[in-house]
Amino acid sequence: MAVTRKKIRQAQAKWTPGNEPALRQGEFFGDGLQRILTEELQYALRQVERPREEMHLAVHELRKTLKRIRAIFRLIEPDIGYYICRKEIHRYRDIARNVASLRSLYVCLETIKKIRPALPGKIAGEPLGKTEKILRSQYESLLKKKTEEKEVHEIIRQELTLAYQQLEALPVLHNDVLIFEKAVRNCFRKGRKCWRKVARKPGSNNIHELRKHIKQLQFQLQVLYPLLPEKLGKPLASLQKLARLSGDEHDLYELSQLIRKYLKDEPYKKELLFGISRLILAHRKQLLPAARKFYNIKSKKFIADLGLRKITFSSEINLKSA
Repeated sequence: MAVTRKKIRQAQAKWTPGNEPALRQGEFFGDGLQRILTEELQYALRQVERPREEMHLAVHELRKTLKRIRAIFRLIEPDIGYYICRKEIHRYRDIARNVASLRSLYVCLETIKKIRPALPGKIAGEPLGKTEKILRSQYESLLKKKTEEKEVHEIIRQELTLAYQQLEALPVLHNDVLIFEKAVRNCFRKGRKCWRKVARKPGSNNIHELRKHIKQLQFQLQVLYPLLPEKLGKPLASLQKLARLSGDEHDLYELSQLIRKYLKDEPYKKELLFGISRLILAHRKQLLPAARKFYNIKSKKFIADLGLRKITFSSEINLKSA
């Protein structure tokens, strides 16, 4: 996470594809979607089996994978229907909530390490060290509870297995490019509406809601990237920057909330919170102009610039195909 103003300005200008789930050149959309959802669910199931010492990695990968799956369902929502997609999206959301508190504590511990150089010496030393010790104790206690509760692992495994089975029950998917267009336009429009709320009241809760729309649009464009790499590279680079800045801001806000919760009457509490609030403001000064620039066009023009109508498929593909 970037912590100094100089480092915050050093945002990556170009998006480079990695191992993100995506359609392949020459691949039918139905087959590609089936492959992506299957691979992502298999990957999520493997995270449940990881050992205790890798629990923090497993939780992170599990939650990230479930977010990607939900973004894919939103991508095909105009085709297979609102209620079917809502049911699946809520299923994956509820699975992720089983480990949300554990992830939050771990992220805050990592955030403490990253912000130490950016805080004044008098609070970056012993006060921050004591804070880290308190939060680590809470994390270890919760980790022990989660790993000893076999019921939690079993619930997640059962829900993922059921979700895996539900893939075969999905209706036929039509390869109409207007479906992509409508889904991406809806996602951008919702993000733009959320941005207007942030512009009026740039609080952490509003920024977190904006971040959800940013990540959703980012995942959707990543799926489509191989089909239009020359058009989608630039918006993906912008979304990557926005996701990083909004994520860092949210991590700092979460840390401040945990400090308020677990630090009772420590004399350094107020000063520590003040130092963190200054870092939050530093991130907002970078995030708000970048978000304004990205959302400063109407959804119709955004979609036209992407050129999604240049994507061509055959008329109909059955999602049940292997």
